[in-house]
Amino acid sequence: MIAFSELPQVHNPASGSLQNCNVSPDVVAIDSGLKMDDFPLFLGWGTPNYRAQRIMSYLLTHQNIAVGDMQILLRDDYLVDVEEYKGLLFRAYNRAWPVLYDPNWEVGKAVQILRSWDNRASLESVGTLLFSIWKTRFDSSFAQVPQKRDIFVREKVALEALQQTVAYMTATYGRLDVRWGQVHYLKRGDRTFPISGAPSGTEALRQTLTRIEADGTMLIEGGSAFGMVVSLVQPVQSWSALAYGNSEYPESPHYDDQAELQHRNTFKKTIFTTGDLQPVLTDLTTVPYDPEEAERQSMKALWRKQLQTGVVAPDSTNAEPESSQDD
Repeated sequence: MIAFSELPQVHNPASGSLQNCNVSPDVVAIDSGLKMDDFPLFLGWGTPNYRAQRIMSYLLTHQNIAVGDMQILLRDDYLVDVEEYKGLLFRAYNRAWPVLYDPNWEVGKAVQILRSWDNRASLESVGTLLFSIWKTRFDSSFAQVPQKRDIFVREKVALEALQQTVAYMTATYGRLDVRWGQVHYLKRGDRTFPISGAPSGTEALRQTLTRIEADGTMLIEGGSAFGMVVSLVQPVQSWSALAYGNSEYPESPHYDDQAELQHRNTFKKTIFTTGDLQPVLTDLTTVPYDPEEAERQSMKALWRKQLQTGVVAPDSTNAEPESSQDD
């Protein structure tokens, strides 16, 4: 345990903003003033990830940011890491294309798709699926290469991964220009909801963790599930969306209504007051409250918990008597 006074703290940073996308303390703000030598190393220290870079770049280049701007930013599907990997892949192709075996020009088509792509994992994007499959193959192959600093080795692995990607996509989907919204989705009950956002292996502010199905589609199983934008005015206001809905009962209209919000990249207004609640109230159940009974049930639950965890041994005098042979 570390005392609050000993934790890294930043107060009113010169940048005028703070961000945290699972990053270390020193990069929550530009010029945070925090020094690594002042804190234990196990608190973490390093460089911002791609999501943090995206947020810091936005905050430093925009003024008078409104609630609507933050809602758009929360659903931002721009893949910052694509900028780096595109350069690697294009260099590799430019060096090799005169001697590359590509009889149907499929590898060339893949490169052209990536050149035309805006680096966004939007529903209409035809570059996201291609890039994500390539990135998975590149990462797997490159992890086994000892000469990681050799640019020519990196380019060779990148081009081989692209050839593998072209073969896989042709066999699985029948073409290379597959829209992201056709294969990337949430599922709730019998309904599916196409969703934008970065797939596993890439990074965007709207991050998703996916499982690839046998037919090549990508079922979302995690990621940026709950989102909320808060405006600290008086009274406080906020807008939010869950991954699926507020109910676990399939027959409820709220079983999958927020999955529709995820699909449309929108939010609902958070209900704070009784006045906000009344117009949307559909059912009301009054539960009688007896303070003495509530206290008794609470103590019974605590006692059962203590017995289960072995904190309190059962009273042997209350145990059932064992049968004797004379009975």
